[in-house]
Amino acid sequence: LLNIRGSRNNKDLERHLQRLIIERPVGEREYVEGTTIEIPCADVNALFLMVHMFTHFLDEGTNLRQLSDWAVFLKHNQNKLDWLSFYHWTDHLRLSRFAEAVTFIAASHLGVSITNSNIKQDGTYAKRILDDALWESEKVHSKQLTHFQLLLTLSSNFFRSQWKYNEIYQRKALLELLNAGWSWFFERNPKL
Repeated sequence: LLNIRGSRNNKDLERHLQRLIIERPVGEREYVEGTTIEIPCADVNALFLMVHMFTHFLDEGTNLRQLSDWAVFLKHNQNKLDWLSFYHWTDHLRLSRFAEAVTFIAASHLGVSITNSNIKQDGTYAKRILDDALWESEKVHSKQLTHFQLLLTLSSNFFRSQWKYNEIYQRKALLELLNAGWSWFFERNPKL
């Protein structure tokens, strides 16, 4: 489900998500109506949505659709999650600041009523994340770019967005860039 190259934490989460999917009791499984396609449980969806959105946030900025996806998910699933486990993983992956800020955005700007007292929200970084989603980063995945243009745009986004690494991710941006380069060269086919 996740990009696990160069990340011990993402490998840990990938194993956790696979266990949740595989070990789900047959009686609790849900399927898309009229098919044998299984719908992942809320715990899998929550972690996947958050990690996916955070990855976009770092690379090119999250967007309003992704923030809306989180809002809709919260509206319909806030009482179906194991929030203690969710926050364990967001802490482990250093996504807590981001998760709490996008939850705050869902409640304060996208009309979600948070009724579950286990849900954390914090507006400290919300304005900056929302501004980034609406105005700042240049999107790369929605454009037809050559490989060189893609690298140039991602590099530009990286240097403009070092605050995301330093303040939200709580990691040094340059070290993350070096880790990405190292893993690209030396972990071409990552294993769990």
